[in-house]
Amino acid sequence: MLQRQKLATLHGLALHCGYPAIGNKTARVKAIEELCFSVNTQPLNILSIDIGIKNFSYAKLLYKGVPAKLIGLFDWNHVNLHNRFGLPEANSSTLLLKSYMAQLAVLVVDQILLGEWVPSLILMESQRTRSNTNLATLPNVLLNYTLEHMIYAAFAARQHTHPAFKDVPIVATNSTKMVNFWMNRFVNKDKRMTATFSKKLRAGLLFGWLSNAKSSPIDLSELSSRLPDDFASFSYRKKVSAFLDSFSFETLPGKADDLVDCLLYNIASYQQLRHHLELQPYIKEDKDVEELVHRWDESHIAYVKPVVDEFDLEFRPEYAP
Repeated sequence: MLQRQKLATLHGLALHCGYPAIGNKTARVKAIEELCFSVNTQPLNILSIDIGIKNFSYAKLLYKGVPAKLIGLFDWNHVNLHNRFGLPEANSSTLLLKSYMAQLAVLVVDQILLGEWVPSLILMESQRTRSNTNLATLPNVLLNYTLEHMIYAAFAARQHTHPAFKDVPIVATNSTKMVNFWMNRFVNKDKRMTATFSKKLRAGLLFGWLSNAKSSPIDLSELSSRLPDDFASFSYRKKVSAFLDSFSFETLPGKADDLVDCLLYNIASYQQLRHHLELQPYIKEDKDVEELVHRWDESHIAYVKPVVDEFDLEFRPEYAP
C-alpha cells in the first residue's frame, strides 16, 4: 500500500510521525514500515527535560489512552540543582569539579527520572557547545553540555538495577526539531525570525492553546484553569507574567521559555506517537493513507492558527485555510 502512495504523501506522513523525511521512495517506505509498529504503549507517560543547572525544567505527562485528548499532569517543575542537590554557594561559580557535576547528574536520575512514575519515553534537550553567535564555548554552556552527558551515563547505569526502566528510551531533541514539527513546515519563513522571536512564537503557541481549548491538540484544562479568566485578552508580556505567577515552582523562573519548551517537546512527541498508532490499522488493512495525512494537516493547521494570527505570520499556500 505504501509503495502506491505519492512521494508527497509519504513526506507528509514522515513529518507527522517523526520518521526520516529524506531518501528515495523505497527508503522512506522502509523507515515507516520498520518504525510504525514499534509503538504499542497505552497509556503513554512522557518525561521531557530542558537542561540547566540553575534552571532545570521538566514535565511528566500521562496521556490517558491514544488517541485521546485527556492528560494527567503528574509533575511540572523548575529547579535550581545547586539548591536542591548540591551546594547553594556554587551558584556563583562557573568552575565546578567533575565529581560535583557527576553527583548532580546521579541525583537528577535517582530523584527526578526514576521513581514510582515510570515513563514510556524520556526526551532530553541537546545542549550546544556554542551559544548563539559566540565563537568560544562559554563556561555555563560547557557545564550544561557536561551535565547532559553525565545524565545519560547515570541513567544507563541505573537501567541495569531498575528493571522497570530497562527498556525506557531516552531520546535527544532540540528546539529546532520541535519548531519544525509545530510550525515551520506549515508557515512561510518570516524575516523577523531570530532566537528571541522563536521563543516568543513557542510561548505564543502554548498560550493560544491555553486561551482557546478548541485549538489545542490535548486537554490543557488542568493548566488553563489556574490562569486568570481574562488571560486570552492579555498582551504577550502580560501573558508571560500571568503564566509564571499562576503556578508554584520549586524555583521561581526568570523567564517562561524553558517551561514552555518542556510542554511543547512533550506534546509534540505524543502527537507523533499518536499518529503512529492511528497509522497502524491503515497499513494492516492496506488502506490509502492520503486521506489520513490530509486530516492530520487540517488538525495541525487549527493548532497553529492562533499564533499565526497573533504574530501576523502567513501559512504556506498549500496549507492556507
